Amino acid sequence: MENIQLYQSSKKEEVYSTVQIEYMIVDFINNSSSNFVEQIPNYIKYSICDILQQGLKSAAKLCGNSKSIKEIFRKSTINQQLCLEERHSQISTQMKGTDEMELVDAESE
Repeated sequence: MENIQLYQSSKKEEVYSTVQIEYMIVDFINNSSSNFVEQIPNYIKYSICDILQQGLKSAAKLCGNSKSIKEIFRKSTINQQLCLEERHSQISTQMKGTDEMELVDAESE
């Protein structure tokens, strides 16, 4: 119910202060506490950015399971690490005198 109200409010382009958003999130947590598993500590983490980018009227807010957020960061870290390792291997082969065209030919095969 709270999610629908927040969404409808954003459709009307109402601007909430950071304090109002915090109260809404805490109220949502209190009203929906029966839906969460009590054995998992800190089941919801939220962050509010009150420094807006140019042209925006409201700050973004996030409300989610910390396990799911952790999984997103884990996947992005793995992808970034793979890209860095690939770039490192390209640089190291170029430093050894391998021509860039040889790398392109090797990748296409």
